Amino acid sequence: MAFQQILQCLRQPEQFRSLSGRKRKQLKSDIVGILIALFLIVNETSASCSKRIIVQSIRYKHCLPKRLLSYACVGSCLSSVRIDTTNQTIMERTCNRCQETVRKATAVQLLCPNPNNSSSLRKVSIDIEIPMECMCTSCENDQDNNVSVMPEIHRHRHRH
Repeated sequence: MAFQQILQCLRQPEQFRSLSGRKRKQLKSDIVGILIALFLIVNETSASCSKRIIVQSIRYKHCLPKRLLSYACVGSCLSSVRIDTTNQTIMERTCNRCQETVRKATAVQLLCPNPNNSSSLRKVSIDIEIPMECMCTSCENDQDNNVSVMPEIHRHRHRH
């Protein structure tokens, strides 16, 4: 049924009572669909996904771990499963997740065993990516489901 017809039936209940059983059932289904859509819209605006400061321990191979201030995307986003209003044998899925939308690469210096001298350490610079902006994004058809966070070693190595 058209949205105007639904509004008219809501304003004039006697018109709803005059509908045939099949049309009345369709109207109820349409109203439920609209209410669910409104619920989803209201809930989506109340999603909380934001960038937060965290203390993170960076570990790489046999190097000494290093604690540093970093950022993480933290929060919840709307995801749901419901029965399709026009075909009750189909489930409609909505999937959203809190993730970074902008990343920044930064170098971190770690102290690692020197392969040439087991009693000394050397500085190794690794690149890590830190989230800079976060928001709820769709997780459907996403090729970034498993983002690699393994740091890459720079070619710059310093003796300690």
